Amino acid sequence: MPTSSPICAASVHLPWSCRDGALTSIVVRLPNRLEDAMLTRIGNMKIRTKLYAGFGAIVLALVALVGISYDSSSRLARANGLNMTAYETQEQMHALLESLANIQTGARGYALTGDDMFLAPLQAGKIAFKERMEKAQALVRGDAQQQARLDALAAEQTKWLKVAIEPVLKMRRGVTAGVIKLESLVQFEQGGRGERSMTTMRGMLDEINATETALLAQRAADVAAFERFALRVLIGGGIVAALFAAAVAMLMIRNIVQPLLKAVRVAEMVAAGDLTSRIEMRSGDETGQLLAALKLMNDSLVGIVGQVRDGTATIAAASDQITTGNLALAGRTEHQADTLKKTASSMEQMTATVRQNAGHASQAEALATSASEVARKGGIAVMEVVQTMASIRASAQKINDIISVIDGIAFQTNILALN
Repeated sequence: MPTSSPICAASVHLPWSCRDGALTSIVVRLPNRLEDAMLTRIGNMKIRTKLYAGFGAIVLALVALVGISYDSSSRLARANGLNMTAYETQEQMHALLESLANIQTGARGYALTGDDMFLAPLQAGKIAFKERMEKAQALVRGDAQQQARLDALAAEQTKWLKVAIEPVLKMRRGVTAGVIKLESLVQFEQGGRGERSMTTMRGMLDEINATETALLAQRAADVAAFERFALRVLIGGGIVAALFAAAVAMLMIRNIVQPLLKAVRVAEMVAAGDLTSRIEMRSGDETGQLLAALKLMNDSLVGIVGQVRDGTATIAAASDQITTGNLALAGRTEHQADTLKKTASSMEQMTATVRQNAGHASQAEALATSASEVARKGGIAVMEVVQTMASIRASAQKINDIISVIDGIAFQTNILALN
């Protein structure tokens, strides 16, 4: 029966499902009413908020993938570290076995020959065994079972030295000193105490090595499984992140780019003089505010164009009236021109009459002067009336002429006044 992974345990919150460790993409459909409510809420967000939210979600998805990758790398690093520890532990086990073999070989060589040179590998084996045991115990410090096996091995080695190696060395010294027979030494060796202890310690070492080998195999299997799982998670997560990024991009296009394109089309139509476009605002963000401003501008331009059209009709009517008035004024001007012509003719006649009257006045002045002279002379003539009766008759005739001239002037003056 497959076991669920941590990712699978959280599949209820993620857009994939887990089955037998595999990621299977699923499509989640929200109810239409809930979807409309979400789209409306998103549409009313400010563009800055939308961009922050969209790219923030993508960044979070990438951070999650990076976190999974880091966790995978950390687990692999820990597994590799444990494997290295296992390899080092096995190396120490081989070194411990080699140390035991050196002790055994040195003891047997000394027992057979009594030569002290065989004691050197024996002592080196003891020292090496102690050092290797300390390293091995440090390596398996976190494993209680392995630690117990090593403790048992150390105890068995101490027992082996005490009941098998040291008695052989002591008996060989006795043989060399001649206090113990060689047959006693041979008989002691044939008793097999040392060999049984050695066999026991080899079995302990083999058990420790087998345990480490099993742990290595288990870790290798776990690492391989985790690598496959991490690969599936990364691939699935990458696909989901890509789909999520595409969904965010489509949402941004739907909520930002399309309204902006609509606003551009409306502005182009208004610039071309077409004020019949229908503008609808479906969001409360900056693009919705822009469309609302364009709608207000369009409505204002429609009103202004209507007012201009009405003003143009009024101006046309006024222009017709002005044209009619200009025609009437032209007629009256022509009539006045004729009248001025007649007036000019009358003025010319008046000028001639005035000029003639001036001549008559000059004549009258001359006649008046002459009459004055005549009157003066008449006064003299009155004094000499008797002598100048004929002169009086001539003077009377001149007075009649003067009266005629004055009547003529009065007549001309009356005519001038009538004109």
